[in-house]
Amino acid sequence: MFYFAIAAIIAALDLRIKKWISNQLNESFPIELIKGHIHIKRRINKGLAFNILQTKTNISRILSVISFAIVFFGALKSFFVKDGRIGLKLGISLILGGGLSNTIERVRNGKVTDYISFPKFPIKSLRKVVYNIGDLAIFAGVIITFFSLLSGAKKDD
Repeated sequence: MFYFAIAAIIAALDLRIKKWISNQLNESFPIELIKGHIHIKRRINKGLAFNILQTKTNISRILSVISFAIVFFGALKSFFVKDGRIGLKLGISLILGGGLSNTIERVRNGKVTDYISFPKFPIKSLRKVVYNIGDLAIFAGVIITFFSLLSGAKKDD
């Protein structure tokens, strides 16, 4: 249940921030959170990651639900294996929470609200991309899962 709680907290936090961002006036943005390094903006993405399928909102919804279902059932299998890897479970819970948040918003509204940018990010092409907590949780979860699988990290009992 601990890993489901992590996913639920991430999803709830991201959905709450998205609601707050959506209720702000356009003139409120951008907001410098950490001067020059982290900005709060409002970007609407009607497609999938990096605006893929921007004009195909129904296909985006279907693919989001299918992807989330795959992660959810994988999480069920992983979370209830007593000797599973802690890192793997943590990584999957981050992916699950981020995916849940983005899927709920996409199914509900046909779009996802992105709001965090990193204007001084070392990779120039990613400086203009705007993310949300769900996106960042998915990214972190993929990295943690990948390294957990590679390392054979400590297993829980």
